Amino acid sequence: MNFKAPLLALIVLTSLSAFGQSWSIVNPSSINSTGSRDIVPVVYKTYTSDDVAMRDLLWSAPHESEVKPSQSNIIISVPSADGSLDQYRMVQYDMMEAPLAAQYPHIRTFHGVSVTDPHKRIRADYTDYGFRAVITEEAGNSYIDHFQRGDKAHKVVYYKKTLSIPTSGLVVFRKKTKIDITMKVKNGPVIVSSDHIDLP
Repeated sequence: MNFKAPLLALIVLTSLSAFGQSWSIVNPSSINSTGSRDIVPVVYKTYTSDDVAMRDLLWSAPHESEVKPSQSNIIISVPSADGSLDQYRMVQYDMMEAPLAAQYPHIRTFHGVSVTDPHKRIRADYTDYGFRAVITEEAGNSYIDHFQRGDKAHKVVYYKKTLSIPTSGLVVFRKKTKIDITMKVKNGPVIVSSDHIDLP
């Protein structure tokens, strides 16, 4: 029996998981306005990315009950605040209770580990704002958020220490030294942060 062809196909599909994505730096002034900016870091990089490709990859990730992140065959490419691009093996996990998750099937949460550095971790969610993530690494935590409302294609990537927070429409939760930001949207969707879910 010839196992070479299926093995080759698996390798190609795994490779395409990471390399089928693209993150390109763009000038913020070239982006057409679609809504207000909730998160405006003092120092940041602005990227354009393929939101549909990212969503499709994440939706195909196995659940953490099935496989460890380090063994997942779903790999995404994500930039850090220093401008480097790394790859992460991803799994899904459940943050919401089953009844609540059934009400918001378009919202999912994920976590993963770097392909190149097992100490580098990522937590991500996909909401009405598209893909968002927090990367935990020695140089400092990198955050990836939507550039503006109504725009899933553009992202800001920054270190938490460079964050300047507009006071309008935001509530800041402090847990020891960690700061979580949850947007309060009247009659809006559930917003998932890195550590909790807030229901408007």
